[in-house]
Amino acid sequence: MDSLGYLAHRTGEHALALAHCGQALTLRRELGDAFEEADTLAKLGDVHDCLGRADRASKAWEQARSLYLAQRRPGPAARVDQKLRCGGVPDDGARSAPPGP
Repeated sequence: MDSLGYLAHRTGEHALALAHCGQALTLRRELGDAFEEADTLAKLGDVHDCLGRADRASKAWEQARSLYLAQRRPGPAARVDQKLRCGGVPDDGARSAPPGP
């Protein structure tokens, strides 16, 4: 589900991305899959950031960072930490990409 969320996010379908990421997060938590939960939270933060929801983005990224650190995944933790320090992700086209077909 979070792959569908990522694709929707990258094509500018942010509402759909939120729905897919939210479903994926629920499923990851129900299954106790903290490894994938961290990745889904990071993606969810990116979507919230694109929608101008800085508080929700920060909350998702902070949760992702905590999980990454607990899992001893310094690379992803550093990427999320950079987003938190810089106030979001750089505009790489995801914010302004036209909606899909």
